[in-house]
Formats: sequence, structure tokens, C-alpha cells
Amino acid sequence: TKSFALSNYSLTTQIVIINLSTAVFALVALIFFNFFLLISNKNLIDQQELIVNRLNEITDYLSKNAIKRILTFNDNCIRVVKEGNSECNQNEFLNKNYEDKLPQLDPTYTQQYIYSNFLDTQLAIKVFAEDWTKFADTDDIYATKEEIIISDISNIEEKKTSKNQGFYSIYKNIYFNFYNLFQEYFDKKKLKKLHSKHFDDNLTITETIKTKKIISYIYKDQENNFKTKFSSPILKEEKVYG
Repeated sequence: TKSFALSNYSLTTQIVIINLSTAVFALVALIFFNFFLLISNKNLIDQQELIVNRLNEITDYLSKNAIKRILTFNDNCIRVVKEGNSECNQNEFLNKNYEDKLPQLDPTYTQQYIYSNFLDTQLAIKVFAEDWTKFADTDDIYATKEEIIISDISNIEEKKTSKNQGFYSIYKNIYFNFYNLFQEYFDKKKLKKLHSKHFDDNLTITETIKTKKIISYIYKDQENNFKTKFSSPILKEEKVYG
């Protein structure tokens, strides 16, 4: 019976066999390690948590600051024509009007808050009143933005010419490119399992008002890109204002 033994080979052959075996073992270990990283990556979960936290921040702020009684004026009583006319007394008119008006989402305050704080973010934000009137929409200011972003593992670096790159830099770029390519593939597989039919804003608003909870779903847009939509009610004392 013949058995494999390194001693049967020359020293040079032994070194080659050892190096090849080490390289193969390292390659297999690297493949398994990267595969584990790819399937356990939490990019999508982290992204969703980030969006939910930002959404809670917006709704909490508007609930505390933008729900108020809004004064309106009677067109027939804009000017006080006669002194002592209680019907057209401005102070009495304002007090009476203020007490009779029900609290509602202030469109001006809402627009100022959204456009002052969220125009430069990655999210496209819309705010609707309870009657479905749209108060703010960042898409009306800028072009449509991606709502799901699959982040690369590497940082954005300045481009270098191949002449100035060493072996390590070339290897690192190739590794990151392949890693990100496979990461995108696995992320898309996850999204395919989660994506659903796209619902328009009216249906989304109706469901949000009905449940009084955050709802979300993933869908494909007209360009076949995955996007996600989150909707959260603006609540105050268990009443939905937007």
C-alpha cells in the first residue's frame, strides 16, 4: 500500500506542495468567511431602523409643535366699520374664533420644518393632513431620491491611475469590487422575498389612519429598482392629524 509522504519528494517539491496547500486552505477559509459576512450582513435592517428613527423624529416634532388652533377671518368682518359693533370687534372676533376652532396640523409650520431640515437628506419625505391634503413634499423641490441604499463596504476614495497603484491597492480594489457585487446580489435576493405590490399614497394614508401605526413595504419602481415606503401617523391624544 502506497501512502503519501512529503519525505518521498525533493525539498523543492515539498516546499511547493506546502505552499500550495496553505494557499488552498487560506482561499477556502476566505471564501467561507466572506460568505458568512454576506449572508449575515445587516445593511438593510440598519437602513430600515435608521429610516424609522428619522420618521419618529419627524412625527414627534410635528405632534408637539405643529398641531394648533389656526385663526381664520370672516371676510364680511375684516374691518371695524363702527365703533362698539361687537360683531366686528377684532379682539372679540379673534377670541371667539380661536376657542371655536379645532386643533389641526399647521401647513405653514409643517412646510418650514420639513424644507428647512430634510431637503438635503437621502429620503423623500411627504406630509399629508388627515383629509389627504399634501402639505409638504421634498420631491417637489428636488428630483426623486433613492429610498433604499445598499452601501458599499469600502469608503469613497480618490481615483488613482493604474501606474500609481501598487499590488496591494490593485488587490484591495478588486476584492472590494467583487465583495460589493456579491453583497448587492444577496441584498436583492432578500428584497425580492420582501417586496410587494406598490400602493399609491391614498391607500397608504388610509391604512395609516386606520391602524394608527407605522406601516412599510418594499416595491419596484418603473425602472425596476427596489424602493421602500414608510408611513407614520402624526398623533396627539390618540387622534390622527396627519
